[in-house]
Amino acid sequence: MMDVATNKWCIADYAVQIFHDALKTAKFQSFLRADTRLPMMYISDALRSLCEFMALPPESLKQRTYNVTAMSFTPHEIAESVKRHVPQLQVSYAPDYRQPIGTDSYSIN
Repeated sequence: MMDVATNKWCIADYAVQIFHDALKTAKFQSFLRADTRLPMMYISDALRSLCEFMALPPESLKQRTYNVTAMSFTPHEIAESVKRHVPQLQVSYAPDYRQPIGTDSYSIN
């Protein structure tokens, strides 16, 4: 999804934009490679984990840093999932290497 204020793509917004484009035009162009695997998390899950950590007594925490994870998927995997509901969806890939995400610096492949 394009951030109108900065004229840049937001990293994870493709995972939402593909649903909008599938229903609106049945076409989606990914700015990531088909096999770029990125971590994703629902904001409500992220906030819940933060609240749960904050509610713990400090002495029960054994370390200072924790990783909270959810799911990871590729543009191809999400496209195949959407195609089960919108079979006519056409997906193309045009990686944008001008952005760090295009170089797979965030990818967990």
